[in-house]
Amino acid sequence: NALQPLLEDAERLVVCRNFQTVRVVHFSGDSGVKPWTRCLQKDFGWPDRGQDEEYVQRFLSDYHSYLLWVKKDKARWERMERNMFDESGLKGFSLGDDGAIYYEDENGKAPKDPPQEAVTAVLDATRYFLKCWFDTLEDAMIVLQRDLVEDLLNASPNAVPEIPPWHGVMPVQELPQLRESTPGQDGVEENQGMDPG
Repeated sequence: NALQPLLEDAERLVVCRNFQTVRVVHFSGDSGVKPWTRCLQKDFGWPDRGQDEEYVQRFLSDYHSYLLWVKKDKARWERMERNMFDESGLKGFSLGDDGAIYYEDENGKAPKDPPQEAVTAVLDATRYFLKCWFDTLEDAMIVLQRDLVEDLLNASPNAVPEIPPWHGVMPVQELPQLRESTPGQDGVEENQGMDPG
């Protein structure tokens, strides 16, 4: 990952340094790392954008690398050290009692935190990508003159589950499956309004 101290020239870090040139971002993983979860659960003040920075911190807290390299989460390090294997890119790394990250190889053990430039680039890129996603959603709702979030909620046969307020790192529940649309359902014909040629 872009924060691993031995991978300073990693492609992901290069992308993070030039994040404003990225045109497509894929949000993979659990629902906690998908920006639409915030909207559907009306979490972090949505649709008010005043809590965007708090949301960024919540979003990042679902990423293993952020918890290891930036937050230096002791429980995460302990779990990682128990499950480390020889070919792991983390082999030789540990979290010291002083809160610093150390790397040990044949030359000995020395502090080895990620470069501050890498941390800053990753945080700035994450903020930028999330801001763009929310800005684009708001722009689409203005252009279409529709509340797309409410449309999605109304299309779901199940209510969006409530999650307790966030007080640090916690797993986020999965959203229920949305029903699949079937041609002809609800009086809508397949290809309605579309010119096949």
